[in-house]
Amino acid sequence: MKRAHKYEIMFGVTYLQDFKIHVLPSLEHTIEELNSYVYDTDKEGGWVGKAVDKNNHLMDAMRYAVEPLIMTRKSTNDRMQAFKDLGLGR
Repeated sequence: MKRAHKYEIMFGVTYLQDFKIHVLPSLEHTIEELNSYVYDTDKEGGWVGKAVDKNNHLMDAMRYAVEPLIMTRKSTNDRMQAFKDLGLGR
């Protein structure tokens, strides 16, 4: 399996930030992961453009799920079908 590059990961995270994600209160582990998702810092404490690779299994799964929507080589019809497959379209 080919491993994603860091820029691909951040592109997927940024893409997901455009969505309003609803989480049921009973999904405690999901809420915990989303609340603990942070960006890495440098030695001086400044933010760097990558996420900390820790406690991020849900975020990885969400990025993989929306990957067909992100891929620009797909046709508009393919991307619309991907939205429908995810339950986001009509």
